[in-house]
Amino acid sequence: MKIAGTLAFLLAGMVAGASARAADDPMLWAYQYVLATATDPIQIIPITMNVRGEQELRVPELLDSLAEVAINSKPEGRPQELACKEMIESLGRYGGPRYQTTLRKIASDWVPSPTREAARKFVEPKLTGDQYIPGTVKFEELRARFAAAAAATAAPTDERARHLAQFPLGGTPAELVAWAGLPQAASSRFPQSPLGGLQRLAFYYRGIGRVMFHHSFGNGWHAQQVIIDPIAYEDFMPYRESPGKYQQPDGQALALMQLLSDSPAAMRVVLDTVEAADSATPEFLDTAAELLLTHRAETMEDKIADIYAWMCVLLARDGGPRYANVLATVAQATPNEHLRKHAGQKIRDGKNPDTTPYVAGSISLAAQRAKYPSIYPTVSFRSGYM
Repeated sequence: MKIAGTLAFLLAGMVAGASARAADDPMLWAYQYVLATATDPIQIIPITMNVRGEQELRVPELLDSLAEVAINSKPEGRPQELACKEMIESLGRYGGPRYQTTLRKIASDWVPSPTREAARKFVEPKLTGDQYIPGTVKFEELRARFAAAAAATAAPTDERARHLAQFPLGGTPAELVAWAGLPQAASSRFPQSPLGGLQRLAFYYRGIGRVMFHHSFGNGWHAQQVIIDPIAYEDFMPYRESPGKYQQPDGQALALMQLLSDSPAAMRVVLDTVEAADSATPEFLDTAAELLLTHRAETMEDKIADIYAWMCVLLARDGGPRYANVLATVAQATPNEHLRKHAGQKIRDGKNPDTTPYVAGSISLAAQRAKYPSIYPTVSFRSGYM
Protein backbone atom coordinates (compact mmCIF):
# COMPACT_ATOMS: atom_id res chain seq x y z
CA MET A 1 0.00 0.00 0.00
CA LYS A 2 1.39 3.38 -0.93
CA ILE A 3 2.24 5.53 2.06
CA ALA A 4 0.96 9.07 1.64
CA GLY A 5 0.12 12.30 3.36
CA THR A 6 -0.98 15.81 2.46
CA LEU A 7 -2.09 19.19 3.70
CA ALA A 8 -4.94 21.43 2.71
CA PHE A 9 -2.88 24.48 1.83
CA LEU A 10 -0.63 22.45 -0.47
CA LEU A 11 -3.52 21.12 -2.56
CA ALA A 12 -4.23 24.45 -4.21
CA GLY A 13 -0.56 25.35 -4.28
CA MET A 14 0.40 22.44 -6.51
CA VAL A 15 -2.06 23.47 -9.22
CA ALA A 16 -1.28 27.17 -9.27
CA GLY A 17 2.42 26.76 -8.62
CA ALA A 18 3.24 26.58 -4.94
CA SER A 19 1.73 27.93 -1.79
CA ALA A 20 3.35 31.06 -0.49
CA ARG A 21 4.78 29.18 2.44
CA ALA A 22 6.10 26.28 0.36
CA ALA A 23 7.68 28.73 -2.08
CA ASP A 24 9.41 30.41 0.86
CA ASP A 25 10.53 27.09 2.34
CA PRO A 26 11.46 24.53 -0.32
CA MET A 27 12.30 21.93 2.31
CA LEU A 28 8.78 22.10 3.71
CA TRP A 29 7.48 21.54 0.17
CA ALA A 30 9.92 18.65 -0.36
CA TYR A 31 9.00 16.95 2.90
CA GLN A 32 5.32 17.27 2.07
CA TYR A 33 5.94 15.74 -1.34
CA VAL A 34 7.91 12.84 0.12
CA LEU A 35 5.18 12.16 2.67
CA ALA A 36 2.60 12.12 -0.12
CA THR A 37 4.47 9.78 -2.43
CA ALA A 38 6.73 7.55 -0.32
CA THR A 39 6.36 3.81 -0.81
CA ASP A 40 8.27 2.66 2.26
CA PRO A 41 8.34 3.99 5.86
CA ILE A 42 12.14 4.09 5.65
CA GLN A 43 11.85 6.92 3.13
CA ILE A 44 10.33 9.07 5.88
CA ILE A 45 13.39 8.87 8.13
CA PRO A 46 15.08 12.00 6.67
CA ILE A 47 11.96 13.91 7.73
CA THR A 48 11.72 12.55 11.26
CA MET A 49 15.45 13.09 11.74
CA ASN A 50 15.06 16.73 10.83
CA VAL A 51 11.87 17.28 12.83
CA ARG A 52 13.99 16.41 15.83
CA GLY A 53 16.63 18.99 14.98
CA GLU A 54 14.63 21.84 13.40
CA GLN A 55 11.92 23.49 15.46
CA GLU A 56 10.46 25.33 12.45
CA LEU A 57 9.36 21.98 11.00
CA ARG A 58 7.15 21.18 13.99
CA VAL A 59 4.05 22.68 12.40
CA PRO A 60 0.62 21.20 11.59
CA GLU A 61 1.27 21.66 7.86
CA LEU A 62 3.92 18.95 8.13
CA LEU A 63 2.95 16.95 11.22
CA ASP A 64 -0.62 16.35 10.02
CA SER A 65 0.85 14.57 7.02
CA LEU A 66 3.25 12.65 9.22
CA ALA A 67 0.34 11.53 11.40
CA GLU A 68 -1.59 10.28 8.38
CA VAL A 69 1.43 8.41 7.07
CA ALA A 70 2.01 6.82 10.47
CA ILE A 71 -1.54 5.62 11.00
CA ASN A 72 -1.71 4.07 7.52
CA SER A 73 1.68 2.36 7.63
CA LYS A 74 1.91 -1.41 7.74
CA PRO A 75 5.54 -2.09 8.70
CA GLU A 76 7.15 -5.33 7.59
CA GLY A 77 10.42 -6.17 9.26
CA ARG A 78 12.57 -4.40 11.78
CA PRO A 79 13.82 -1.44 9.65
CA GLN A 80 10.27 -0.42 8.71
CA GLU A 81 9.12 -0.95 12.29
CA LEU A 82 11.84 1.35 13.58
CA ALA A 83 10.94 3.95 10.94
CA CYS A 84 7.31 3.89 12.12
CA LYS A 85 8.45 4.17 15.73
CA GLU A 86 10.41 7.29 14.77
CA MET A 87 7.26 8.83 13.30
CA ILE A 88 5.32 8.17 16.50
CA GLU A 89 8.06 9.64 18.65
CA SER A 90 8.18 12.77 16.49
CA LEU A 91 4.43 13.23 16.92
CA GLY A 92 4.53 12.47 20.63
CA ARG A 93 7.51 14.67 21.47
CA TYR A 94 6.93 17.62 19.17
CA GLY A 95 3.29 17.58 18.08
CA GLY A 96 1.65 18.50 21.37
CA PRO A 97 -1.92 17.46 22.26
CA ARG A 98 -3.13 17.75 18.62
CA TYR A 99 -2.08 14.16 17.80
CA GLN A 100 -3.52 12.38 20.84
CA THR A 101 -6.37 10.92 18.78
CA THR A 102 -3.83 9.45 16.34
CA LEU A 103 -1.63 8.11 19.11
CA ARG A 104 -4.59 6.57 20.94
CA LYS A 105 -5.74 4.77 17.80
CA ILE A 106 -2.31 3.26 17.18
CA ALA A 107 -1.89 2.41 20.87
CA SER A 108 -5.18 0.55 20.97
CA ASP A 109 -5.63 -0.92 17.47
CA TRP A 110 -2.16 -2.07 16.42
CA VAL A 111 -0.77 -5.49 17.23
CA PRO A 112 2.02 -5.56 19.82
CA SER A 113 5.07 -3.84 18.35
CA PRO A 114 7.68 -1.16 19.13
CA THR A 115 5.43 1.34 17.32
CA ARG A 116 2.44 0.53 19.48
CA GLU A 117 4.54 0.72 22.64
CA ALA A 118 5.91 4.11 21.57
CA ALA A 119 2.35 5.39 21.01
CA ARG A 120 1.27 4.14 24.44
CA LYS A 121 4.13 6.01 26.04
CA PHE A 122 2.80 9.33 24.75
CA VAL A 123 -0.94 8.83 25.33
CA GLU A 124 -2.41 11.40 27.76
CA PRO A 125 -5.41 10.74 30.06
CA LYS A 126 -7.56 13.44 28.41
CA LEU A 127 -7.97 14.96 24.97
CA THR A 128 -7.38 18.71 24.90
CA GLY A 129 -7.45 21.26 22.12
CA ASP A 130 -8.05 20.75 18.41
CA GLN A 131 -7.32 17.20 17.29
CA TYR A 132 -6.02 15.94 14.00
CA ILE A 133 -8.67 13.49 12.79
CA PRO A 134 -7.20 10.54 10.89
CA GLY A 135 -8.37 10.59 7.30
CA THR A 136 -8.48 14.40 7.05
CA VAL A 137 -5.45 14.34 4.82
CA LYS A 138 -6.50 13.03 1.38
CA PHE A 139 -3.94 10.74 -0.18
CA GLU A 140 -5.14 10.20 -3.72
CA GLU A 141 -6.28 13.78 -4.23
CA LEU A 142 -2.87 15.19 -3.45
CA ARG A 143 -1.04 12.71 -5.67
CA ALA A 144 -3.42 13.54 -8.52
CA ARG A 145 -2.68 17.24 -8.10
CA PHE A 146 1.07 16.61 -8.04
CA ALA A 147 0.70 14.57 -11.21
CA ALA A 148 -1.39 17.17 -13.02
CA ALA A 149 1.04 19.93 -12.10
CA ALA A 150 4.04 17.94 -13.32
CA ALA A 151 2.33 16.93 -16.57
CA ALA A 152 1.47 20.57 -17.28
CA THR A 153 5.10 21.70 -16.99
CA ALA A 154 6.46 23.54 -20.01
CA ALA A 155 8.48 21.43 -22.45
CA PRO A 156 12.12 21.17 -21.38
CA THR A 157 14.85 22.79 -23.46
CA ASP A 158 18.61 22.55 -23.76
CA GLU A 159 18.82 26.12 -22.47
CA ARG A 160 17.08 25.17 -19.23
CA ALA A 161 19.15 22.00 -18.96
CA ARG A 162 22.42 23.94 -19.32
CA HIS A 163 21.21 26.46 -16.76
CA LEU A 164 20.46 23.75 -14.19
CA ALA A 165 23.85 22.15 -14.87
CA GLN A 166 25.53 25.36 -13.73
CA PHE A 167 23.92 25.31 -10.28
CA PRO A 168 26.81 25.45 -7.79
CA LEU A 169 27.53 22.41 -5.67
CA GLY A 170 27.06 23.27 -2.02
CA GLY A 171 23.99 25.36 -2.78
CA THR A 172 20.89 25.04 -0.62
CA PRO A 173 17.38 23.97 -1.69
CA ALA A 174 16.20 27.58 -1.38
CA GLU A 175 19.02 28.70 -3.68
CA LEU A 176 18.11 25.98 -6.17
CA VAL A 177 14.47 27.06 -6.30
CA ALA A 178 15.58 30.67 -6.83
CA TRP A 179 17.90 29.43 -9.60
CA ALA A 180 15.63 27.01 -11.47
CA GLY A 181 12.14 27.22 -9.95
CA LEU A 182 10.21 24.65 -7.95
CA PRO A 183 10.93 21.10 -9.13
CA GLN A 184 8.24 18.68 -10.27
CA ALA A 185 9.20 15.93 -7.82
CA ALA A 186 11.29 15.14 -4.78
CA SER A 187 12.34 11.82 -3.35
CA SER A 188 14.31 10.01 -0.70
CA ARG A 189 13.73 6.77 -2.63
CA PHE A 190 17.26 5.42 -2.92
CA PRO A 191 19.08 2.22 -2.00
CA GLN A 192 19.53 2.80 1.70
CA SER A 193 22.55 2.06 3.83
CA PRO A 194 21.84 1.80 7.55
CA LEU A 195 23.01 5.37 8.20
CA GLY A 196 24.54 7.43 5.39
CA GLY A 197 21.88 6.73 2.78
CA LEU A 198 19.19 8.20 4.99
CA GLN A 199 20.59 11.72 4.66
CA ARG A 200 19.92 12.23 0.96
CA LEU A 201 17.10 13.98 -0.84
CA ALA A 202 16.73 14.69 -4.56
CA PHE A 203 14.85 17.36 -6.50
CA TYR A 204 13.74 16.39 -10.02
CA TYR A 205 13.06 18.67 -12.97
CA ARG A 206 10.95 17.05 -15.64
CA GLY A 207 12.85 16.28 -18.81
CA ILE A 208 15.99 17.94 -17.45
CA GLY A 209 17.60 16.14 -14.53
CA ARG A 210 18.23 15.73 -10.83
CA VAL A 211 19.90 17.69 -8.04
CA MET A 212 20.97 15.53 -5.10
CA PHE A 213 21.23 17.06 -1.64
CA HIS A 214 23.04 15.68 1.38
CA HIS A 215 22.21 16.62 4.96
CA SER A 216 24.67 17.15 7.76
CA PHE A 217 23.50 18.17 11.20
CA GLY A 218 24.33 21.75 11.99
CA ASN A 219 24.78 22.63 8.31
CA GLY A 220 21.48 21.49 6.76
CA TRP A 221 20.94 20.39 3.15
CA HIS A 222 23.51 21.20 0.45
CA ALA A 223 23.74 20.16 -3.19
CA GLN A 224 26.12 17.25 -3.68
CA GLN A 225 25.54 16.35 -7.33
CA VAL A 226 23.77 17.67 -10.43
CA ILE A 227 23.00 15.22 -13.23
CA ILE A 228 21.41 16.43 -16.44
CA ASP A 229 19.60 13.74 -18.40
CA PRO A 230 16.14 14.11 -19.96
CA ILE A 231 14.74 10.62 -19.28
CA ALA A 232 16.92 9.05 -16.60
CA TYR A 233 14.60 10.15 -13.80
CA GLU A 234 11.28 10.05 -15.60
CA ASP A 235 10.11 7.23 -13.33
CA PHE A 236 10.16 9.67 -10.38
CA MET A 237 7.53 11.93 -11.97
CA PRO A 238 4.24 11.77 -10.03
CA TYR A 239 2.12 11.00 -13.12
CA ARG A 240 3.93 7.67 -13.55
CA GLU A 241 1.35 6.18 -11.19
CA SER A 242 -1.21 6.50 -14.02
CA PRO A 243 0.81 7.20 -17.20
CA GLY A 244 -2.03 6.57 -19.64
CA LYS A 245 -4.14 9.27 -18.03
CA TYR A 246 -1.49 11.83 -18.98
CA GLN A 247 -0.69 10.42 -22.44
CA GLN A 248 2.64 9.05 -21.23
CA PRO A 249 4.30 5.77 -22.24
CA ASP A 250 3.68 2.77 -20.02
CA GLY A 251 6.40 1.30 -17.83
CA GLN A 252 7.65 -1.24 -20.37
CA ALA A 253 7.95 1.35 -23.12
CA LEU A 254 9.75 3.80 -20.81
CA ALA A 255 12.18 1.09 -19.73
CA LEU A 256 13.12 0.32 -23.33
CA MET A 257 13.38 4.02 -24.13
CA GLN A 258 15.89 4.41 -21.29
CA LEU A 259 17.82 1.26 -22.20
CA LEU A 260 18.18 2.39 -25.83
CA SER A 261 19.02 6.01 -25.00
CA ASP A 262 22.83 5.68 -25.14
CA SER A 263 22.72 7.73 -21.94
CA PRO A 264 24.78 6.19 -19.13
CA ALA A 265 22.58 7.73 -16.43
CA ALA A 266 19.32 6.51 -17.97
CA MET A 267 20.70 3.05 -18.73
CA ARG A 268 21.97 2.58 -15.18
CA VAL A 269 18.72 3.81 -13.65
CA VAL A 270 16.56 1.46 -15.70
CA LEU A 271 18.78 -1.55 -15.03
CA ASP A 272 18.57 -0.85 -11.29
CA THR A 273 14.80 -0.38 -11.54
CA VAL A 274 14.19 -3.56 -13.55
CA GLU A 275 16.43 -5.57 -11.24
CA ALA A 276 14.71 -4.30 -8.09
CA ALA A 277 11.20 -4.79 -9.49
CA ASP A 278 12.01 -8.09 -11.21
CA SER A 279 10.22 -6.69 -14.26
CA ALA A 280 12.42 -7.50 -17.27
CA THR A 281 10.30 -8.46 -20.29
CA PRO A 282 11.49 -10.77 -23.11
CA GLU A 283 11.81 -7.73 -25.38
CA PHE A 284 13.92 -5.91 -22.78
CA LEU A 285 16.20 -8.94 -22.38
CA ASP A 286 16.65 -9.42 -26.13
CA THR A 287 17.42 -5.71 -26.53
CA ALA A 288 20.00 -5.85 -23.74
CA ALA A 289 21.57 -8.89 -25.41
CA GLU A 290 21.86 -7.07 -28.73
CA LEU A 291 23.41 -4.03 -27.02
CA LEU A 292 25.98 -6.27 -25.37
CA LEU A 293 26.88 -7.98 -28.64
CA THR A 294 27.10 -4.66 -30.49
CA HIS A 295 29.48 -3.07 -27.97
CA ARG A 296 31.32 -6.15 -26.70
CA ALA A 297 34.73 -5.34 -28.21
CA GLU A 298 34.82 -1.65 -27.32
CA THR A 299 37.22 -0.09 -24.85
CA MET A 300 34.98 1.38 -22.14
CA GLU A 301 35.36 3.71 -19.21
CA ASP A 302 34.70 2.02 -15.89
CA LYS A 303 31.19 3.46 -15.41
CA ILE A 304 30.16 2.35 -18.90
CA ALA A 305 31.61 -1.11 -18.41
CA ASP A 306 29.68 -1.39 -15.16
CA ILE A 307 26.42 -0.68 -17.00
CA TYR A 308 27.08 -3.49 -19.46
CA ALA A 309 28.16 -5.73 -16.59
CA TRP A 310 24.71 -5.21 -15.04
CA MET A 311 23.17 -6.29 -18.35
CA CYS A 312 25.16 -9.52 -18.01
CA VAL A 313 23.84 -10.01 -14.49
CA LEU A 314 20.29 -9.50 -15.75
CA LEU A 315 20.68 -11.94 -18.64
CA ALA A 316 22.28 -14.60 -16.47
CA ARG A 317 19.71 -14.26 -13.69
CA ASP A 318 16.47 -13.58 -15.59
CA GLY A 319 17.28 -14.67 -19.13
CA GLY A 320 18.74 -18.06 -18.39
CA PRO A 321 20.11 -20.49 -21.01
CA ARG A 322 18.70 -18.42 -23.91
CA TYR A 323 21.59 -15.98 -23.44
CA ALA A 324 24.42 -18.39 -22.64
CA ASN A 325 26.01 -17.93 -26.07
CA VAL A 326 25.64 -14.13 -25.84
CA LEU A 327 27.48 -14.01 -22.53
CA ALA A 328 30.18 -16.39 -23.71
CA THR A 329 30.75 -14.22 -26.81
CA VAL A 330 30.99 -11.06 -24.70
CA ALA A 331 33.38 -12.70 -22.22
CA GLN A 332 35.68 -13.74 -25.06
CA ALA A 333 35.63 -10.42 -26.93
CA THR A 334 35.64 -7.69 -24.28
CA PRO A 335 38.95 -6.06 -23.31
CA ASN A 336 37.41 -4.96 -20.00
CA GLU A 337 38.16 -7.26 -17.05
CA HIS A 338 35.10 -6.15 -15.06
CA LEU A 339 32.75 -6.88 -17.95
CA ARG A 340 34.51 -10.17 -18.70
CA LYS A 341 34.03 -11.31 -15.11
CA HIS A 342 30.28 -10.68 -15.16
CA ALA A 343 29.81 -12.13 -18.63
CA GLY A 344 31.42 -15.35 -17.39
CA GLN A 345 29.11 -15.87 -14.43
CA LYS A 346 26.94 -18.93 -14.02
CA ILE A 347 23.62 -19.00 -15.87
CA ARG A 348 20.55 -19.54 -13.71
CA ASP A 349 17.92 -21.95 -14.97
CA GLY A 350 14.17 -21.90 -14.74
CA LYS A 351 13.15 -18.24 -14.77
CA ASN A 352 12.84 -17.77 -18.54
CA PRO A 353 10.85 -20.56 -20.25
CA ASP A 354 12.32 -19.63 -23.65
CA THR A 355 15.59 -21.52 -23.95
CA THR A 356 16.00 -20.96 -27.71
CA PRO A 357 19.46 -19.39 -28.08
CA TYR A 358 19.39 -15.70 -28.92
CA VAL A 359 20.92 -15.04 -32.35
CA ALA A 360 22.86 -11.84 -32.97
CA GLY A 361 20.87 -9.42 -35.10
CA SER A 362 17.46 -10.83 -34.14
CA ILE A 363 16.72 -7.40 -32.70
CA SER A 364 17.46 -4.29 -34.78
CA LEU A 365 18.64 -1.54 -32.48
CA ALA A 366 17.80 1.08 -35.08
CA ALA A 367 14.25 -0.25 -35.36
CA GLN A 368 13.95 -0.37 -31.58
CA ARG A 369 15.06 3.24 -31.25
CA ALA A 370 12.52 4.27 -33.87
CA LYS A 371 9.85 2.35 -31.96
CA TYR A 372 10.82 3.89 -28.60
CA PRO A 373 11.98 7.46 -29.30
CA SER A 374 12.75 9.87 -26.49
CA ILE A 375 9.73 11.68 -25.09
CA TYR A 376 11.96 14.76 -24.75
CA PRO A 377 13.49 15.26 -28.20
CA THR A 378 14.11 18.96 -27.47
CA VAL A 379 16.82 18.11 -24.92
CA SER A 380 20.10 16.63 -26.10
CA PHE A 381 22.44 18.13 -23.50
CA ARG A 382 23.65 15.78 -20.76
CA SER A 383 26.18 16.21 -18.00
CA GLY A 384 27.22 15.17 -14.52
CA TYR A 385 27.09 11.38 -14.64
CA MET A 386 30.58 10.61 -15.97
